[in-house]
This record gives sequence, C-alpha cells and structure tokens, in this order.
Amino acid sequence: MFNKLQRQEYYQALINKDDRYENIFFVAVKITRVFCRLTCPARKPKFEIVNFIKLLRKLGILHIDLVSVASSFTYLAKLQV
Repeated sequence: MFNKLQRQEYYQALINKDDRYENIFFVAVKITRVFCRLTCPARKPKFEIVNFIKLLRKLGILHIDLVSVASSFTYLAKLQV
C-alpha cells in the first residue's frame, strides 16, 4: 500500500503522462475495474477512484507479469483501439 504522498506523486505522474514512471507502476480504476499503463491516452480518472499497483523489478528485469497481478485484483486490461 502507498502512503498519501506517494499516491499524490503517482497521480501527478498519471495526469502529466510522465514517461519516467512508465514500468514502475500501472493504474487501476476502482469503478470500472480496468487497469492501464501510465501513458494511456484515455481520460484520466479522479484521484479518489484510482489504485496504483507497483511493478516489481529484480536485476533490471520485470519480475512479475502485469496481467496476472491485475487479474488477482480482479481488474481487466484496457484494450487499446
């Protein structure tokens, strides 16, 4: 779980589509149960309805599968059209 300061930092990165945070976390929307990359072009959700799920890295390699983690939280991947 993230503290409020971290959540605010990540939310600001989401709003700004700050690609420096890409592959550090992804965004999950509580109401729609959809998760997406930070730089997704979709309209940005309100702070209150967002979860941030941090990606774990080990030796510079992505350590966990994005889809399996999000699925365990019952979120669905947003399909880019």
